[in-house]
Amino acid sequence: MLCISVRGFNRKYFILNVLEGLQSAVAQEGKWGRSARALRAIHGAEEDFRMSLAVNKANGVLRANSMLVELASAEAQRVGGRDVGQMDIEELQARALLVFMSADLLPGLHSDRIAPEIHLSPTGEIRYHHEFEDKAVRFTAELRHANQREREQADYVNRFSKQSDAKGAERDDLKKALTAEYGVPAELVPELAMALAIVAAKRGSGVYSIRRSELIAEVRAIEYLSNYDAGPLIDRLTMPMRNGWDDTPPGTTAADFDLARFDRTLAPIGRPIIVLQAGDDPELAIAPGVIERTVMHNVMGAAYGTLQGRFWSSPAMRSYSGKVASGLGLEFNESVADKLKQLNLRAWPSVSPSWCLNHKRTEEVTRLGDIDVLAVSPNDKVVWVLEAKDLKLCRTMGEAARRLSDYRGRIKKNGAPDELLKHMRRVEYLRSHADLLIGRLKLPGVPKVCGVLIVSSPQPMQQLQHEFSADSTVVMLDKIASVPWATGW
Repeated sequence: MLCISVRGFNRKYFILNVLEGLQSAVAQEGKWGRSARALRAIHGAEEDFRMSLAVNKANGVLRANSMLVELASAEAQRVGGRDVGQMDIEELQARALLVFMSADLLPGLHSDRIAPEIHLSPTGEIRYHHEFEDKAVRFTAELRHANQREREQADYVNRFSKQSDAKGAERDDLKKALTAEYGVPAELVPELAMALAIVAAKRGSGVYSIRRSELIAEVRAIEYLSNYDAGPLIDRLTMPMRNGWDDTPPGTTAADFDLARFDRTLAPIGRPIIVLQAGDDPELAIAPGVIERTVMHNVMGAAYGTLQGRFWSSPAMRSYSGKVASGLGLEFNESVADKLKQLNLRAWPSVSPSWCLNHKRTEEVTRLGDIDVLAVSPNDKVVWVLEAKDLKLCRTMGEAARRLSDYRGRIKKNGAPDELLKHMRRVEYLRSHADLLIGRLKLPGVPKVCGVLIVSSPQPMQQLQHEFSADSTVVMLDKIASVPWATGW
């Protein structure tokens, strides 16, 4: 129904209008975040939390308008079609959010996390069992909000500080990866949004349409960018044209167009420049604020390894982001080991079971994989096998359900063990060979072997502990002292 509704509108004017709303929401969200310190100083943390829920309105527009831009890119009329008005947009926003909510329910329904009973209220609201949402999402959402506000508060101070740390942006490996991904010198990538804003100021319009060749010339006309060709970067940030929503271009899958998933490379967060009219010199829709948001999101995602795999086009960037994520995982293992040492445990990050047991690395042992952290209690009676995971927060029920699907202690459809089962197998293997730990770890006798999962941020597994064994208990890093290290489970 949403595709049919969008199909009746003129493509150009619909997309430009929706991009204006999207850009305004980006500005509102940024302004709210930048005021974090002032709001907390005036109102206190609790009142700030209550008041800042208003940012949800901006988030709703961000989600709805992003969906509408993507749908219109595939479905709206390229010639003719109706003009769009504010009431049209508001109705379509409501429908888009309804589609998002429905799609977000599917992973929970498919995994039996949500009872398969959905009702519609007389006003059109979707009513369903909220137990899973309350346990797995709402708790983490509140903590995520608190963490984000604290980070925004720190950013507020940093903006007025003379100190700055640019070492991340200066890393040669990141620059090389950005150049490979975007086809331009790395320094041009963060400059593009400002250049497009300068063009917008010259045109007297915050959102505008322009031919590709003209846009490249306008960017080059800016004095400090006169030596650059922005063409490859503009092309990389342009959303491919599709002949209808069901059209899947070569190299894409249905998942690339799943509206309930965040961080998709073919969504506006990855491709914010929209083709209005195709051809050798296509007409493009430009919203500088939306493009700035994309560039910041993508560069930070590359720098911290939070965007991986299919999000990137170039092998160089995929390799770089994978290495960054792997390196951060090893760093997290070391930080967990350091915390344990502060609690008077002996701890070793990133070790193999063969090292722990001091025996050959057989094929069976190799399949087990490495232990993130191995620890021995202060009284030398308990050996702990720790699974340390620096996992992102789950933002939706769909993400929570997918995260839980990796931590069920089962064999996946492809025949491989999930993350929890891998951990449980390592614990059980060391438990069955506990006598071999005596020599390597210099223990007085056969130890008790226990397992635990340490995470960096709130996870849905914490709220569903009853489903798992004691060896898969999930504990936040800042609550690590609460584990009974001396006695075990």
